[in-house]
Amino acid sequence: MGSLIASSIIKRKLFAGKDVLVTGHNKEKLLELEKQGATIDESSVSATDKSDIVLLTVKPKDIVTLCIELSENCNDKLVISIAAGVPIEVISAKLRNARIVRAMPNIGATVGEAFTALAGDANENDKSLATAIFDSFGKTAFFDEGKMDALTGISGSGPAFVFLIINAFAKMAEKYGIEKTLARTIAAQIVLGATKTVQESKMSLSELIAFVASKKGTTEAGLKIAEELKLVDSFSQVIDAAIKRAGEISRERIEEIGGV
Repeated sequence: MGSLIASSIIKRKLFAGKDVLVTGHNKEKLLELEKQGATIDESSVSATDKSDIVLLTVKPKDIVTLCIELSENCNDKLVISIAAGVPIEVISAKLRNARIVRAMPNIGATVGEAFTALAGDANENDKSLATAIFDSFGKTAFFDEGKMDALTGISGSGPAFVFLIINAFAKMAEKYGIEKTLARTIAAQIVLGATKTVQESKMSLSELIAFVASKKGTTEAGLKIAEELKLVDSFSQVIDAAIKRAGEISRERIEEIGGV
C-alpha cells in the first residue's frame, strides 16, 4: 500500500517526484518508484527529517517501534498512519508533537477505486493534504475516530464480502455450464454494472430493487427466497462480526504497549 500511495502521488503530480522520499526493505519496489521519479532515502529517520508530511505504511505490529525511532524527527509535522486497528492515541503517545491523521484505505486502491476513511483532530490544511493524497486513488471522507472500527469492518473488510457474492454468481454460472473464466467475467460485470447504477441513479436502493423485480418474474422469485432465508439480516451479521473484531484489535494494540 505504501508504494501504491507514493506512485499515485507522483502520477497525479500532487508533489514533484523528487520531493517524494521513499524508504523500505523491498528494493524492487523502491527501484520501481525511483524510475517514476521518487527519491530513495537511506533510512526512515533521514527521510522523515527532510519531510513535512510523513506517511507511516508499516504493518500494525511494527508501528510502535517505528514511532519510537522517528519520535525526534516528527515535531510539528503531519503524520499519516495506515496501520489498521492502531488508534491515534497509540501513535500520539510516541509522537507527542506531531499532528496525526489515521487512514483506512481498502483493496480498491489497486485499481484506483478505494474508499479511504480518515480521522484525526487535524487543521483544515492538514485535512486538505490528507484528502488530496487518498483522493488520488479513490474517494475519501473524514470521520470522528470513534467510527473507525465500524469503517474498518465495513470498508476495509467489505471488498472480501463482495468477492464472496461475486464468487456465488460465478459458481452458479459454472453449475449451469458456463466456462469458468467467462463465469467470472459475467459475475464481476453484474456487480460493476449494479455499482455504477447506484452511483449514478437518483433512485433509492429499495426503488432500484423494485425497478428490476417485475411482478411474478425471475427477480421476484429470487427475492422471495432471500426474504425467507433472512439474507439481509445474515449478511448484516457478517459485517457486524468484522466491526466487532476491529474494535477488539484496537484494544489489543493498546494492551500490547501497556496502555498509553
